[in-house]
Amino acid sequence: MNSPLVVAEAGAEERIAAALAQLAGLETDFEPTPLWIGQPLHTVYIPADRLEPDIVRQWGDAAAQAAREAGGLVAIAHAMGVESGNSTTLSARVAQKLAEQPIEDLRVDFEDGYGYRSDEEEDAAALRAGEVLAAILAGPVAPDRVGLRVKPLDRRGAQRGARTLRLFLRSFLAASGTSAEMSRVRVTLAKVMNQSQVRVLGEVCLAIESEHDLAPGALGVELQVEVPHVIGGVTPEDALVTLSRHPRVRALHFGTYDYTSAQGIIPSQQRSTHPVARHATRVMQVAAAVNVIEVCDGSLNRLPVGDAEQRIAAWNAHAEMVRDGLQTGLPQGWDLHPAQLITRYLAAFDVLRAEAPDAQRRLRAALGLGHEDAAGAVLDEPATLRMLGALLARAIRRGALAADELAPGLSLELVERVARTGRAD
Repeated sequence: MNSPLVVAEAGAEERIAAALAQLAGLETDFEPTPLWIGQPLHTVYIPADRLEPDIVRQWGDAAAQAAREAGGLVAIAHAMGVESGNSTTLSARVAQKLAEQPIEDLRVDFEDGYGYRSDEEEDAAALRAGEVLAAILAGPVAPDRVGLRVKPLDRRGAQRGARTLRLFLRSFLAASGTSAEMSRVRVTLAKVMNQSQVRVLGEVCLAIESEHDLAPGALGVELQVEVPHVIGGVTPEDALVTLSRHPRVRALHFGTYDYTSAQGIIPSQQRSTHPVARHATRVMQVAAAVNVIEVCDGSLNRLPVGDAEQRIAAWNAHAEMVRDGLQTGLPQGWDLHPAQLITRYLAAFDVLRAEAPDAQRRLRAALGLGHEDAAGAVLDEPATLRMLGALLARAIRRGALAADELAPGLSLELVERVARTGRAD
């Protein structure tokens, strides 16, 4: 005969099992996922009518020339506040980057940077863009990603945007001769306002993929956050966290000037670090984390042109924006001018290189690779270990750090494994 205790335990076990069974199939697991190991440091948008086959090399050469005219990369680094002991190595890494891969992510703009033109003109530009980007991807200084920004899916732009996307992809696939590069192609939807637009773009992409025998979902979509509607979440189904849940969405991009203008910010104060912009990008970060997609900051319209004083002031403003983005969880931003490549890489590489020594000490201590006094006061959890690994992997993948600069016991393979799992095994 069972004792009352045994009967009670059996009843409790059944009730607990029944309660836990209710979680079956629910997506309740969450692990911090540092996506940005391979995420570009920036995106360069070129108006469709200014796209040239050698545009990447042109930008790299123009950036190098601008640096020479300003006294060299070391001089610009000093003006940015980089410590003299670090400026030479940092500048050498940036010079190599400008020579080997000046643009990491190149987009052809058919929206604000291009405007509304005749159908014949935009048709021709879309076909040409596909050919040129296919050639650029096959070239010696290829970006990691390419793509286009189409017009909004509103009353005026919807038909035109869909047609441009279809013509572009037809031309791109014909010129590349393969669908293997599709993982490197993105389409950005400007001024997204509601779930219907995201759903319709998904259906348009699916139809185009079917037309070319591509796998469903092959074409990745990015949503550009430029209007308050999606940040405010006027209706639950149009809230950004819901819009970005669409399986085709890969990233959220911030449109600094449209968004701050919509909020009534005076022009002199429109910038990505304004409190209004920060609120929007923080909402974007939450939505991106929930849906495990990338997030990208906006641009700076203060260009490094004019006399020496004007250029230095613009470079410092740009460097501040780049640093702020990296330090606050916005690992990518937009660049609008070749000379901005200088401070994009100087500032980003400076942040990544400055973080690398501490990251290596803490990672080695956590993995038992040696006694690290400087890390002794930090007890890192697996989530932070992932970020330490991701930071080091990103520094190497982007060119800020050479693999042979890693401390003994660490390798690119190891830090990437830690970034994925929070463990070394």
